[in-house]
Amino acid sequence: LRAEELEEVAEILLIGWGQDFYRSNKENLLPLLKQAGDPARWLALVLEGQQERDAAWAARGRGYANTVSEKGWKEFSRLMAKASAAFTAAWELNPAAVRAPASMIGVAMAEGDETDMRLWFDRACMAQADHSGAWHNFRWGLRPRWHGSEAALLALGRAALDTGRFDTDVPRRLFDCISDLEAEAQLSFGEHIYGQEEIWPLLERMYRGYAGAYPEHRGWHTTFATVAYLAGQHRDAREQLGIGSEGELADRPACRLGQLRPELHL
Repeated sequence: LRAEELEEVAEILLIGWGQDFYRSNKENLLPLLKQAGDPARWLALVLEGQQERDAAWAARGRGYANTVSEKGWKEFSRLMAKASAAFTAAWELNPAAVRAPASMIGVAMAEGDETDMRLWFDRACMAQADHSGAWHNFRWGLRPRWHGSEAALLALGRAALDTGRFDTDVPRRLFDCISDLEAEAQLSFGEHIYGQEEIWPLLERMYRGYAGAYPEHRGWHTTFATVAYLAGQHRDAREQLGIGSEGELADRPACRLGQLRPELHL
């Protein structure tokens, strides 16, 4: 297997359709990869780091910090150190592969601080700017319960939008950050913060960026319309659906679905 194929194998085993196979065979798989030598060394290090990290959390437990025993903390630190060593070695072996630095964000969250997390997040983004695992891990580490705050989450979303990389999933990470803010606020079902003064201009810029980059992609227009409606921005919602002030349909991608009626009003 070539290096780029090993990266795909790692994704399949850890987060893809091969997860069940990996969980059932990981005790045998890692020794086999180590025996394979240099061709499989990167994959062996990544899987070793993952196993050590999983074992660390098992030793600690998933409860709040005040529920963890002294023995649990010691074992957690010992195993996390081993995970860090394996992931770091994998990154040094192949800095262009995203899986090791993306996983290290979680290790840095548990044993380091925001600076450590940012280092590994930047390294992951150098390998793949919109890797979902890297963004998820960094956003989780920026929750107030770890090393961040609500302001830090929104700042990350704004930075993602400011890249202007609408050819990637990066600007859309703003929406993920806003969803995290809603989760932290423990809103009731159906409640959203989309219409807040500091939120809506960012969302509007994000959706207009994608709608402009993909004018014939009806999904961006309909999603824009939905979020605008939930934000109380009914004019923008009607615009994206192609519905004028009197209910007439315009020639918009979202209206060429054959599913909208001229009498539909938002």
